[in-house]
Amino acid sequence: MSDAALAAIVEDGAPAGDITVTLSNELVHLLSEQMYQSPLKAIEELVVNSYDADARQCRLSIPLPPADRPYLLVYDDGVGMTPDGLKDLWQIGRSNKRSEEIAKLIGRKQIGKFGIGKLATYSIAHVVTYISKTATGIHAVTMDFRDFAHDAEGGKPLGLTIRTVSDASLRGDEFKAALASLELEPKDLIDAQRWTLAVLEELKPKLGRIQTRGLKWVLSTAMPLKPDFKLFLNNSEVVSHKATFKAVARFGVHELPKARLDSHEATFGTQTRVEGDRIVSDTFPSGISGEVIITEQSLYGGKSSDLVRSHGFFVRVRDRLVEEGDPLFGLDPLSYSVFNRFRADIEADDLDGAVTASREGFEASDDIVELQGLLSELFLEARSRWEAEKKKREEDEKRKNESKRERVDKDLVEDPLADALSDDPYDDEYDDDVAGDDEWLYLLLPEAAERAQLIEKLYSGNRTRYTYSEREAGSTGPVVAFDPADSTFWINVEHPLVQAHDEPNSQPLLRDLLTSEVLLEVYLRQTGLSPVLISELLARRDSLFRSLADDHLTSVTAIAAQLRDSADDKYDLEINLVIAARAVGFVARHVGGAGNPDGVAKYPDYPAGEKKIILEAKSSQDEPGLGAIDFAGLAQHMKDEPGAVGCLLVAPTYPGKGLGDYAQAAKRAENLGISCWTVEQLARVVELSQARHISASEILAIVTASFTPDQVAAAVDALLTVGGDDHHALNAAVIDALRSLDGRMPDKARTVEAIATEITGRPDFSSTKFADIRRAVADVVTASQGILRMRDGRLILRGSYDELDRRAGSITGRGAPTRRASRFAADEDVP
Repeated sequence: MSDAALAAIVEDGAPAGDITVTLSNELVHLLSEQMYQSPLKAIEELVVNSYDADARQCRLSIPLPPADRPYLLVYDDGVGMTPDGLKDLWQIGRSNKRSEEIAKLIGRKQIGKFGIGKLATYSIAHVVTYISKTATGIHAVTMDFRDFAHDAEGGKPLGLTIRTVSDASLRGDEFKAALASLELEPKDLIDAQRWTLAVLEELKPKLGRIQTRGLKWVLSTAMPLKPDFKLFLNNSEVVSHKATFKAVARFGVHELPKARLDSHEATFGTQTRVEGDRIVSDTFPSGISGEVIITEQSLYGGKSSDLVRSHGFFVRVRDRLVEEGDPLFGLDPLSYSVFNRFRADIEADDLDGAVTASREGFEASDDIVELQGLLSELFLEARSRWEAEKKKREEDEKRKNESKRERVDKDLVEDPLADALSDDPYDDEYDDDVAGDDEWLYLLLPEAAERAQLIEKLYSGNRTRYTYSEREAGSTGPVVAFDPADSTFWINVEHPLVQAHDEPNSQPLLRDLLTSEVLLEVYLRQTGLSPVLISELLARRDSLFRSLADDHLTSVTAIAAQLRDSADDKYDLEINLVIAARAVGFVARHVGGAGNPDGVAKYPDYPAGEKKIILEAKSSQDEPGLGAIDFAGLAQHMKDEPGAVGCLLVAPTYPGKGLGDYAQAAKRAENLGISCWTVEQLARVVELSQARHISASEILAIVTASFTPDQVAAAVDALLTVGGDDHHALNAAVIDALRSLDGRMPDKARTVEAIATEITGRPDFSSTKFADIRRAVADVVTASQGILRMRDGRLILRGSYDELDRRAGSITGRGAPTRRASRFAADEDVP
């Protein structure tokens, strides 16, 4: 028996036609690149084919590890394929699913439209046989993909034969055994009017990667809620994952409160009443019945929406679903957060006369308007019940202890996040054939294997508190990335907005903003906006963030970053040099233009008088030439500026760097009194200026005494290292020392000496001078605003250490615990 035993059975049938399949060079390339890399994608395509054939049921028989049979079967009771249909099946790149002939037979909107989905089977099997029954009989055709696999040029015609299949072939032992795996018998196929059976044989190894649980999850997420289409996997029904969603509210149409019926009656002037399980009126004497449900999770989107939507209004007239494509049923857009969880199944048989000839929509009429009014009342009632449940949850939270109370409701964070993850249940490999239009800007999607458990946890409300970490993603990268798998917001420290607000006091607001930015993308997805449009909107918003951050620079980190970024830009470097001078204490203005210095910087030095220097910038991508610097011109600018005592020149680097003070650039700088700084040196000084208490006075000292590149480098290094304790770190160490002494020697006064002993016992402050510690203690006392006082050489704490940390945050450079216990962020606790 050959490996393709089932295909061999149908090969004995009489010929019923021929097919010539031609594969283009492009398609051969597409296959060689494995367009459908994941076996899940191939299986989904087979299910979609069944749905598009107007099937009411589809049965999959799939060998799962360890392989228990050498074939994969897909059966459906759809319209079937005649010999002409089988010919059309293998017209690559063309689909007949929207043709008038098929449209007359089926009652669903079609999904497939490019005619290449049948090639998905290439990813999991070498041989595929389609057997189908229609009024013309039972016919079959077999494709062996290996027949064109070695056609390097592409375009080689491949001949296939359509054969007639006899009832006797279906009754054969091998075929009977195969059908048994679908819980079918040959008689079922012989008696049925129409069906299609796809037989995949000589299966490829990648099919073995499929696990039962993973496959069932994928298929369940692909199934809509309450479909007229049933799917069975190895004889177990695959129920829509959405059917497991918890109902927040559920009620029958006849349970609509009297106040809403009265409102409807007043609007339309027709008597409306409840009779049994339906609402009856003059317009609807047979009544309107049905059920309304709002679920905790979103019914909107997901792979199941590829088949049919699960949310909105489903209106049936004599068992015929109408206006299937419009979830709003012609109403104005409703609240998305609620409507995406809303479903109303409505029976309105009295509208039969208003249904159009196509049987899919309505003619505009007063009856339709009246029905829309009733549907609106049903939605408003559902929304009020949703809001009542939400209010009850809020009231329950209020009764909790402060440390356990959630102030950020899960329907603002976890629920929409879970909705978003449910909307895209597959892994990256599964979607390799998609062009990337659905990619998220901020959300990092977890692997498919982890997604189901994560979604369940998010919906449960069992929150894992969120953390905020830093990463370097480039100045042009996204401002934030969120990983829901470990509840971490990754803040891009190289983004201009983050650099512009890097001070400790700005961190809570920055975190709130970035959290909101991540959720904004999620909320926009919930509204049904195109991912491409959302990306464009967020990109424009990001440009605004960058522009605003650039417009009002205050952060020394941001100023230093802009200085570095503008090293090769003549105009930006000039301006950023002026801003850098302001950051260290100068009053600086930009001048520029031919024959002028790029800027002038000054500061009052009483009683000595005002001190002034000129600022010059020489941008370059590489090492600038000696002539490009024009030392003589810079010296002339100093002479022309009244009161100028020096020139601060900034460039990426200088010519003759390896020759030290013997280089021509160094000699000219020293002779003319030009202080040669690199962009990096000035950037380092600026970003450390606050922590090390660097002022214009220290910069002026270097500019007027150090000229050559080597001299400036030595002076800058000395400025940043000599006596070089970070003032922020030392101030923080004072508070840490007080904490450390708490509870020890309670009868001994806290003095500067005791603090100094504690601080110098730390390796990082072992050489710190007592005078610096005394100064730091005084700074903390001043910054504490009364929490810490000094009296007769003794330190007196008049509050908690946490409050001391909060009030002194501006001089310690670190954040402090919030005054209210956070249940949202993990690092914002009140001990």
